[in-house]
Amino acid sequence: MVMPAFTRTFDAIVRAEISRDLLLIVLAIEKYRLESGGLPESPAQLVPRFISEIQLDPYSSGPYLYLREDKGFVVYSVGPDRVDGHGAKITGPKGDIVLRVAR
Repeated sequence: MVMPAFTRTFDAIVRAEISRDLLLIVLAIEKYRLESGGLPESPAQLVPRFISEIQLDPYSSGPYLYLREDKGFVVYSVGPDRVDGHGAKITGPKGDIVLRVAR
């Protein structure tokens, strides 16, 4: 009875941390865009001028993923299923955790 509640709480904390990390990356990308007029090739270009460091995705232990799109960009975590859905937001608790910025 305690374990399901603990698991839900843990998942909520991890999702909140991921949301914070993704938002910080988006803000750094926007600062980069305002200064350079374009999007970076990768988030690595943001360090250290626009963000001090980029945290690792807790679900993959690798970097958060970034895709440039025709009308904006996406930063995302592979999510609890640990499968890269290429930034496709899937409803429910599984799938990528996505922050999409459209222009």
